[in-house]
Amino acid sequence: MSQSALWAVMRAYNIPDADLLEAIYSRTTACMDPEDARCAIITFLTGVIQGGASFPRIFVVFINALLAVPPVCHKNKRSISRAQAEH
Repeated sequence: MSQSALWAVMRAYNIPDADLLEAIYSRTTACMDPEDARCAIITFLTGVIQGGASFPRIFVVFINALLAVPPVCHKNKRSISRAQAEH
């Protein structure tokens, strides 16, 4: 998931500190060996760092948002309710 979509979901659910998390992750990079000048720097544009302190809560927010969206019936492209899906 793109980070911009993740922050939008957090704002839609009025999750506090979405702006703070966006600022923290806006410049997130990683390098396998920071002492090696030849090492490529990777910039994260999707998701968040697994194992980070914020990861479990962000994951729960995203999954809850997904569960709130009704599934789509692919044959006729219409949304169906959970009650309809269970029958």
